[in-house]
Amino acid sequence: GNVTQPPKKVGEARKRQPKVEIWLPPAFQSSEEKWPLLVFSHGFGGCARQSQSLMQYLADQGYIVVAPDHADANCRGRMAGSRGARDWPERPFRTPEVWTDETEADRRDDVLFAVSSMLDDRQYKNYVDTKRMGLIGHSLGGYTVLGVAGAWPSWKDKRFKAVLAFSPYIAPYLKRGGLKKVSIPVMYQGGTLDKDITPSLRSKNGAYTQAKTPKYYIELEGAGHFAWTDLQSRHRNIIDKTSLQFLNRYVKGEKMEILPEGQDKPGKPVNKV
Repeated sequence: GNVTQPPKKVGEARKRQPKVEIWLPPAFQSSEEKWPLLVFSHGFGGCARQSQSLMQYLADQGYIVVAPDHADANCRGRMAGSRGARDWPERPFRTPEVWTDETEADRRDDVLFAVSSMLDDRQYKNYVDTKRMGLIGHSLGGYTVLGVAGAWPSWKDKRFKAVLAFSPYIAPYLKRGGLKKVSIPVMYQGGTLDKDITPSLRSKNGAYTQAKTPKYYIELEGAGHFAWTDLQSRHRNIIDKTSLQFLNRYVKGEKMEILPEGQDKPGKPVNKV
């Protein structure tokens, strides 16, 4: 069931309303309770359904999960519905110094639209617990959700309790010190074969070092950039479990032990899995 509702005032008047995918907990129809809400932002050229297995897993564990198709969504090539897909990011990935809070700001709008589409819909609005909301993003989606978490202060939305960033594109934030401004718990995940991004997560002055506590870093042995999508399943179990532990602790607020924080020294993460 895709929901398209007029957005609340977010930025300027929108020219495009994203399609929003929704995954519901199994007990949603039969229960009157309010459920925590997670918003997923996909990678550049991916789509809302790129990590379907993880979304379904989290829904099965008692979350409502929503994911917008961003303007660059292109999981199905150039088939129906994707003609508007953007082939290039608004600024080149290789020149992060020219990125500002106006770069890919429509992705921020899409994330907030996905939330408001739930809160404006009478089928869902009474069943969303707005005090328990979290963010998940992969690659450029990681850039997006970290921005909403405060890495771009002008994007910050205080309703979110935690942010889970899978191989996130963070070079623009490293240039400007934005990751230090994220004040909610964060878990970064990288992979030993993810050569373009993971080094910036664990390097001496990288994302993990700059993050405020509580903060977590997990590096998946043998994982490349697409390990968090349905294109690869080898690491699915550990991604499911670690993501759930983190979200249960910081979004649902369950008092549970999760993986040890941290690293013994810069560049040497403890959490190699």
